[in-house]
Parts: sequence; C-alpha cells; structure tokens
Amino acid sequence: MTRIWTLALAILAAGCVPSPAGLPYVRLLDQRSFTSGTAGTKDAVVLPNLPLVSIRFATPDTEFAAELDKAVDAAVDRKPNAEFDVVIPLQPRAVPSEAMQNHATDVAHEIAERGISTDRIHIGIAQDQGAPFGELRIFVR
Repeated sequence: MTRIWTLALAILAAGCVPSPAGLPYVRLLDQRSFTSGTAGTKDAVVLPNLPLVSIRFATPDTEFAAELDKAVDAAVDRKPNAEFDVVIPLQPRAVPSEAMQNHATDVAHEIAERGISTDRIHIGIAQDQGAPFGELRIFVR
C-alpha cells in the first residue's frame, strides 16, 4: 500500500507545473484523479478539488493573462463544454474587497476572451481558513 501512495504522490508532484520565474504569483495546478487498490476494485481515493489556476494579486498590475489563456485552452481541449468558476477564497466572516471583486471580473472577462460563453463562467466566494490575501482560484467543472 505504501508503494501506491508513493507512486500517487510522484504523479501529483509531476503534474504540478510551477510558474515561470517572472510570474511567481500564477500557478497552474493539476486536475487529474486516480483510483487506489488493485485492478477490479471500486475504492477511489478522494482528492481535494484543486483549482485549475491560482492567481495571487500581489500588485495592482499583476500580469495573469498569458498563463490563464494557456490553462483555459488546455481545459477546453480536454473538456469542450467546460464551465469555469472564478472564486475569491475568504477567511470566515470576511467580505471581498472591491479590488478583489474587480480582479475576479477581469479574470472572467479574460476567460470569455478565449471564446467561452458567459453562461459558462461563474464568479463567487468560498470560505477558506487558510486563504492567502489577494488570491483568486479558477476551477473547472
């Protein structure tokens, strides 16, 4: 069983793509899943719902379009009818700032620029105890 977990961790680590050195606040994350056990078993490993992209707005002029465009194109190649959730993670009882709401809108517009219809793009908030300040997460469903 340890061998399976080691292999699974290696697969996950290999699938995570670090951002280019000049863009430390944009990271593309992997969204694959796998099953555990031997062939024929139905036991599935439950993985956390990882974002397709995480963007940290460290400065007002954060550049995110190029990396986001690549990620959206890859997601649509894999799932042509994909829907995108632009999520502002917040500490419990926090309210999103106007700046973060504007960033979320900018990200949604950038996704729409890739040819995704606006009815497949959703903006929302989610409570996350460990949410870093100024981060947006884009999920695919």
